[in-house]
Amino acid sequence: MDAFYRELDIPIRGGRGRHDAEQFYVRFCFPHGTAADAFRDRFGGERLTYTPRKLWRLALKLKSKRIYAPRIVTDHIMVQEDFEQLHKFLSETEGLSEVSDDMRELVEEEWPELLHKLPPKVP
Repeated sequence: MDAFYRELDIPIRGGRGRHDAEQFYVRFCFPHGTAADAFRDRFGGERLTYTPRKLWRLALKLKSKRIYAPRIVTDHIMVQEDFEQLHKFLSETEGLSEVSDDMRELVEEEWPELLHKLPPKVP
């Protein structure tokens, strides 16, 4: 094992072990993916990628936040906060009695999955 580290000129780091039922697992960390692939090719095992928990949560939060471009709806400029509030309202509300054509168009374009919350279109 030490020879492997010397060949790749990477720092020697011991693995961490854990038991899972009757199986024993050892996790080795490497400074880059090429070293991890070389280790897997030589000794077997499975390559895992690590994302620190804080970064994972941040990435999830950033991915889940949709950014809306400002838009005029019924003589009102809607900004990010307006879109978020409207989406929350529509998601939590059942049986709206009426909706303006501008609002219907907005829902059709931004949240087609919420169209069923709107009253039927009046010709």
